[in-house]
Amino acid sequence: INIYLSGTAEMALEIFDLFLNSDNNAETGFLSWQWPAGSGAEFLFEGNPSDGYIYKHTDPNHGWGWEQSSSFAAACKFSAIKTAGMGKAIEFSIDKTKLGSVGSHISFAITELNSSWSAIGSLPAKEEPASAFLTVKL
Repeated sequence: INIYLSGTAEMALEIFDLFLNSDNNAETGFLSWQWPAGSGAEFLFEGNPSDGYIYKHTDPNHGWGWEQSSSFAAACKFSAIKTAGMGKAIEFSIDKTKLGSVGSHISFAITELNSSWSAIGSLPAKEEPASAFLTVKL
């Protein structure tokens, strides 16, 4: 799975959380209050492009429950963050074999955090009644 992420000139990805719904079912996995109109994450990618981990959702009640399943080093490849127009961009790939069975679509949301773990940006917008993961056809 290849992802191109563009952001503002301040984008640094000191820490990010990428929630990934691999079965394209918003009723399974982690149901986040931040995206109340649809989430269902089976995986959480957390860290920065140099160091991070992938966690598989484990809570049968759809709450916050995760078990480490892989490292970024074993499952992802990241480019350097580069200047792109008036902002910055990064490309990265995720090895689908690390995600088990993946449907014809995935959905996701990403939050950028600073080194103090404070959220500084999100794609898509979160904490609004219509906030939901973005869906992409594979």
